[in-house]
Amino acid sequence: MEDEVSATSRQLCPNKDGSVIVFNGLDWYKHNPRNSIIDAEPSMQWFSIKVPGIPNPDAEEEARSSSSSSSSSFSSENEKLNPISVVGFRRSSHFAALGTSIYCFRPDHTQAFTFNVTCPSIGWKDSLNLPGRVLNIIVLDGKLYVLRGGVKFQAFDPNLGTWEQLPDPPSDIPMFQKWETTLLEATKQILVTSRVPGTAGSDGCCPDCKFLTYNVTERSWTKLNPFVRKLRGDYPVSSGWNDRDDHQSSNRKAVAAGNALYWIWFDKMAASDDLVMHAYDLNEDEWFKGSLNVPKEIFVKDEYLSNRDPLRLIHLRDRKFCFLLQSCIYKQRGPDFQYLNCITIDVSPMLKEDQGQDQNLGGFRDLNISILSNEKYPMENDIEILDTLLLDESRVFARARAAISSMVIICMGDKG
Repeated sequence: MEDEVSATSRQLCPNKDGSVIVFNGLDWYKHNPRNSIIDAEPSMQWFSIKVPGIPNPDAEEEARSSSSSSSSSFSSENEKLNPISVVGFRRSSHFAALGTSIYCFRPDHTQAFTFNVTCPSIGWKDSLNLPGRVLNIIVLDGKLYVLRGGVKFQAFDPNLGTWEQLPDPPSDIPMFQKWETTLLEATKQILVTSRVPGTAGSDGCCPDCKFLTYNVTERSWTKLNPFVRKLRGDYPVSSGWNDRDDHQSSNRKAVAAGNALYWIWFDKMAASDDLVMHAYDLNEDEWFKGSLNVPKEIFVKDEYLSNRDPLRLIHLRDRKFCFLLQSCIYKQRGPDFQYLNCITIDVSPMLKEDQGQDQNLGGFRDLNISILSNEKYPMENDIEILDTLLLDESRVFARARAAISSMVIICMGDKG
């Protein structure tokens, strides 16, 4: 398929510590649509940056104890970002990263397209036949676990090039429902969740949701106890009504650290610059909440959010995460400056004995959020980022570079 590569493979090679981030998005400012449906939809632009490093313990402790410190103490600026590839994929496409390749599953194709991150000049290739429409993808132990329409699970082994049918979910699970999946890597399980139809707002805007897991090792399904739970904190599970809703859920998809799920979002209805973070402990059935005022706690003077699209956290280790934000520094005279911010945070829940009664109102316990670093990258324009994936590159370069253990983060955006 057509693919425009606008940078060399050097930009995709790991740096000294083996870390590379690849993300893509839409540049609506440069888009000039003509009189056709295809031209009215911009193509994806792909970029690469480094995975943020984790500060040493002393720096982490300093970040926790100095919540009022200037953003300049943890911010650093890098070279301007330029696209490494431009390709046309629809918004409703699904993506995964496995081995040396990024997989694109398009709803209008019976094949998946792949992009080898070590050979970007080759471009995207249609190299994988699909057994049906792909709705959710989980990567675990070198395989793609795919949830298809009708709630059917299958696994793809790229080494063998074969699909394997997995056990069906329990018989009392509606086959027509829209499901979401989250990897519980520590226990090699896949969490599957779905809204219960007709329950939204039944107790004041907290809809019901079904929770069950698939154990990859034991090849078995288990309903969590309780199976049906009340959703709080705008839990990111799709209602399944349209592609836009699917996109909103995909990009804000919860990530797991241990037995807890984490997600972040901006309240567009309130038009607030407060970034809200929620967490949900699956074992204890407890909910947590914390927030950051982005302009005051992260940005510099005259810097503002340029995009409040839903975000997905990237889990680094323990309870440390990073995420992407876009900003603009406005100048009364001279040009404005656009930035991509890769922000690293450390999260810890408040202990029950440390919380007063006023801190437990609304059913949430407090989350402490500490900013560890902010890597800023100048950009020509802000873009629409739709998705974020994490690739463990220690498997990618294991044969060629046995000494390198690295990670790649892949963020994706698509047509508006």
